[in-house]
Amino acid sequence: MDGDLSEWTEEDKLFDTGTRALSMKYDEKFIYLLAYEKGFANGQKMLYIPIDTTPKTGSTYCENFGLRFEDPVDFVLAIDGRDNSRLLVQERYEALRSTYSQNISGFDTYLKAYQPDADIMAWAAPTGRFTCVESVEEAITDADVVYTDVWASMGMEAEVQARRAAFAGYQVNDKVMALAKPDAIVQH
Repeated sequence: MDGDLSEWTEEDKLFDTGTRALSMKYDEKFIYLLAYEKGFANGQKMLYIPIDTTPKTGSTYCENFGLRFEDPVDFVLAIDGRDNSRLLVQERYEALRSTYSQNISGFDTYLKAYQPDADIMAWAAPTGRFTCVESVEEAITDADVVYTDVWASMGMEAEVQARRAAFAGYQVNDKVMALAKPDAIVQH
C-alpha cells in the first residue's frame, strides 16, 4: 500500500455514507485504512476514526479531545495533517502505564481490583437503572447528583497507600463537576 487508490476495491469498504467512507486492508504486519470525508482538507480539519477491537470493552469518551461515542471504542485514530496525526490508545492497553504503576505504587493496572460486588450487579442489571463504568468523565457527564465516598474506611489502614494509588484518578473536583448538569449536587 503506497497511496495508490487503484489498490482499493469495493470489497475493502467497511462503510460508505456518501459523505464519509472507510476502507480497510491488512497483511501479516500492518492494517491499512483509507478514510474519506467530503470537504476534508488535510491539516485544516481534524478527522477522528473510533476503532473497537474487543467486545464489551473500551470507552464512550475520549478525554484527549472531549469526544463522545455511541458505542465503546478501544482506539481513536486522530488525523490532523501529515505530521500531527496519531493513534490514541485506551489507557488499559498502555504497557508503560502498567509498568510504571506496578513499580512505583505496587498497583497492577491490568487487574480488576475494587470491582462492585458481582451479586449486586447481577441483581441490578434487569432494572436497567444501573451501569458500571470505569471512566469518571463518563459517569459524571450530565449527572444530577454525584455521590462520593472515602477511598479507605476505618479498619482499612493497611490498604491506604494501595487504595490511594488505585483511586488517584477518581476524584470529584471542579474539572469533573463541570461535566455534570449545571445544578448538580454532590453528596458525601
